[in-house]
Order: sequence, then structure tokens, then C-alpha cells
Amino acid sequence: MSGARTFSSGSLTATVYTDGADLAALQADWLRLAEQSPELTPWQQWDFAAAWWPTIGAHPEAPGRRELRLILVRDARAPVLLLPLQLSRRGRFGMRWLEPLGMPDDIHRPRFGLGALNPEAYACALRAIDSRRGEWDGLRIDEKSSDDAELALLSELIRALGWRERRARLHPCPYLRIGRGWTEYLAGRSPKLRKNLNTGRRKLQAQGTKRVSSKELAGRFNLSATQIRKDLAHFGEFGIRGVGYDVDQLAASLTSLLGLERRRAIVVVGMGNLGSALARYLGFNSGAFVVVAGVDRSPAVVGKKIGSLVVRSSLELDRVVRESGAEIGVLAVPAEAAQENYDALVKAGVRGVLSFSPARLKQHPEVPVKEVDLRVHLEELAFFLPR
Repeated sequence: MSGARTFSSGSLTATVYTDGADLAALQADWLRLAEQSPELTPWQQWDFAAAWWPTIGAHPEAPGRRELRLILVRDARAPVLLLPLQLSRRGRFGMRWLEPLGMPDDIHRPRFGLGALNPEAYACALRAIDSRRGEWDGLRIDEKSSDDAELALLSELIRALGWRERRARLHPCPYLRIGRGWTEYLAGRSPKLRKNLNTGRRKLQAQGTKRVSSKELAGRFNLSATQIRKDLAHFGEFGIRGVGYDVDQLAASLTSLLGLERRRAIVVVGMGNLGSALARYLGFNSGAFVVVAGVDRSPAVVGKKIGSLVVRSSLELDRVVRESGAEIGVLAVPAEAAQENYDALVKAGVRGVLSFSPARLKQHPEVPVKEVDLRVHLEELAFFLPR
């Protein structure tokens, strides 16, 4: 099948179908699972979905942009669960939502999946979704599900995966919005918004003001009051009209939104001139971040004390990460050594990598990379200088 991708977990296999042409091939499995479901919406009926998707759902003039995402879980060859989903791009920020197949205004979605309530099958399906994190920003599930057991199971499973759960009222019905977490959305989808919020958070914490208005914030941070209100409103209700924002509460909320409520341990790979400078950098050793280890492959560097760290051998990276609890790896190695060291960090168990290498890395989907090429920034700056 042209659009299929497979994810395995024990005896279970989850296949993700993205091509509308695959609908016909899934008819037998779809109908079999529908018989096991207590209640179905029109969108979950195979004949309705098969007719609706090519004519309306995927039509180029349909509201929002939709892509098909059907997830079928099989045990051996027997189907046990089907999640009829679509990937939609909506809202001011163009967020990509995984949501039940159908129209966004439909408020009657009693079940998320078709089939019996099988915890292992649901876990396999969600892990398949989790393995493709780069494709989506959030998973939307109807909070007013008539099947409380399914909703409870989904909430338990998404917490086990480390996703964040956020409840908000979206017209015309409330949704349970489950996604990768707002920190990853901010970093990956809207760097300007992330920078604005983070700058404001740090300055607010450093000042003694108890309450502040959006106009005052705009003046302090060289932003527009309208933009500040829009940015904050996207993540909840922080202020009171005519009164302003409580500074302590706002700073705490922004800290949580940005994922900075706890310290993140960093290991630096490559302790040459750049790596040594980064290990001593105050920005990596204050607030939510701290450099806990540095490794290098050169015998001349291993064993040296740099700042408060004693450089360890790169051959010990697995042990260093395990003992230090490092979550973030910083690559400060030449381009030709970047990929193997990134792979080694992934194998050691870090959750994210900041790379100062000029090489383009082949990334693992479960370990995101933020690349910083200083030469590229210089070239961008040179473009604006007088000729």
C-alpha cells in the first residue's frame, strides 16, 4: 500500500495509512472492528468515510488542510483496533492537529477508536503516533466522550509517553488537547513567539513589579501590546481586562509553558576551545540548565579540569550520561565527527541535542536536534552590511 508505515510492539503491529486509496483495502478490517464498537458516528462508518474523504475531506477547497492518518493495529493478522484520524492545520499559528476523521464542528464523537477497549492495542497505536512526532503538534480528543473508560485509558497512556495534557475550551465543544508539549511546539513551530515569551519571563522574574499591563510589557520589551495579548491568549487566560497580569503568576506560568520548571543537565561532547567555552558559559550554568559533564576523544584533553569539570573519555559516554543524568547533549566537534557523536548521544539516552557543528545531521525522530552554525549567521549578517 502506497502510504503505509509500520510500527511493531511485541506481537502487535500498528500500520499508519496516509493515502486515501488505501481506504478500499481496509474495508473488511474496518467493518469487522465496527461490529465490536458500542456506538459509531457517521465519520466512523466505512461507507460514509470512504465517500466523504475524497469528495469533501481531502478537497483542496475544504476548510483547513487535511491529510489522512488511519492507524490499524493487528495482533498477528487479526485487526484489533482502528483509529480513523486526520492531520489538520488550523488556527493563527498553523498548528498541526491529529484529530478524529470528520468535520471539526462535529460534537458527537463517542469513541476515539474502533474495536474492543484493548489497552495494549491503544498503547501500540499511540507509540506509533509518538514515533512520528515531527509530523504533528497535538492530538485532539473530545473531552465529552460517552466512553469514560476509553478517555481514562488514553489519559493514562499519554502520561506514560511523557506527553503533556492541556484542557481548553474550543468552540463549539471542549476538547482534551494532548500533544508533544508546548515547549516543543514553541521551539519547532514559532521561534519568534518562543523568544518573546522567554525574554519576558526572565525580565519579569528579575524585577519587583507585582502587576503589569500588556501596554507596559510592550514598552519594556519593544513589542506591541496586541502581540503580547495574542501570544499569551493562545496558551490560556493569564490576565484580567483593565487590571493586567499578576507578575509572579505570569512568570510561573511562562516557566511551565517553556518547560523550564526543573533543571536540565547538559553533557558537552568535544572539549576543545569551543566546548570548553560552552562548558563555562553562564547561560548553560544558570536557571534551568547546568553542565554536568564533558567528554573528548583526545588523550591530551581527557583528565584535564575545565571549570568544575574533569573531562572524561568519549568511550565512556554511556556511563557518563547514566551517572550524571544528562538530558541534553551539546556537540562541539568537527563536521566529520558530528554524526557518529550524535548517534552515540542517542544511544546513551539523551533527549535532545544542540549542535554547533556545521554538518547536517541525519536525525533520530525521538531525539530532536537544534543546529547552530555560526558561519551561517555571519553570512546572513554580511548580507545586510553596506557593499
